[in-house]
Amino acid sequence: MPTPKRIPEPLLTDDMLLAALARGEHHRRADLEPGVSMITVKAHAGIEHNGATTRRLRPQLERLTAEGLLQPLRRHSINMWTLTAAGRKRLAASRSKGKLQPLPESPQHRRWRENRQAAEHEMDQLLIDAETLLAEATRVLAASPQPSSEVWVGLGQRLRNALQWIGSAIYCLREWQEPDESKADDEIHPLRDTPPWARFRTGPGETSR
Repeated sequence: MPTPKRIPEPLLTDDMLLAALARGEHHRRADLEPGVSMITVKAHAGIEHNGATTRRLRPQLERLTAEGLLQPLRRHSINMWTLTAAGRKRLAASRSKGKLQPLPESPQHRRWRENRQAAEHEMDQLLIDAETLLAEATRVLAASPQPSSEVWVGLGQRLRNALQWIGSAIYCLREWQEPDESKADDEIHPLRDTPPWARFRTGPGETSR
């Protein structure tokens, strides 16, 4: 007699899955259409994104949909979900009874925190790099004969990078306010882009990319 196929245990309680999906909706950019993808649900639940977790979450999402707590959507060939009125009522009841465990750190808060930490770690070196390049620029200005255009253009690009990276670090450290978790931190700001100076910097004003 064949062994019945084992149904995998859920990664999350139903209420935690609803809460992760609800927060994903709250943090969705205003210009995006309704619906939360599975990868977003995982990110808000603190679950690694891989095939195994997808296989375990899919039956649970399908069951909650069948129970009328979720509404399935299809956006750009991607399966998505949104809470129904019944799902929101169920989630609110769980919260009011104190039965809902807190979700892990949200993706938008993690991004803010990691960028801030990177700025704290890198600021001193970024200032030293700028001083190094300014000293180099002073030597080039005093050189006789003047170096080629290639030297000037390369130095200008490196100096521009160094000063822009300082501005980015200052923004992340002092001006980027901690996200309000009740809504999306969806401001698009060029100074939030830390990877070039925090991860790929190979020298003053230089990166490996």
